[in-house]
Amino acid sequence: MPYFDLFLIALICVVIIDISGFIGEIEDILAKWLKVKSVRIPKPFSCSFCSVHWIGLAYLLLSGSLSLSSYAVLLLMCVLTPVIGDAVWRLRDTLGVWLNFIYLTITGYKNK
Repeated sequence: MPYFDLFLIALICVVIIDISGFIGEIEDILAKWLKVKSVRIPKPFSCSFCSVHWIGLAYLLLSGSLSLSSYAVLLLMCVLTPVIGDAVWRLRDTLGVWLNFIYLTITGYKNK
């Protein structure tokens, strides 16, 4: 079953849409190019939930894996996009703390 692939699709969409700031940057570039105050990219392109749904559905159809259970897992991945985003931020923060601890341990640096 393509469950791990659906998770990867969700992770990619969350990182690109929710975390990277890519959509906001494109909106700013379009606003300058069109010489307007602001531009809003519509759903499904600016919504990780929507993007995961449509990209995941296309993936399931094209891979011949569409079933009731795979679609239910896809919908679960859509609902979990905020959780995936939070997990990515927490992982990033945790790795930063660990790397800082390792650096301080190796260098013997003490904050005075």
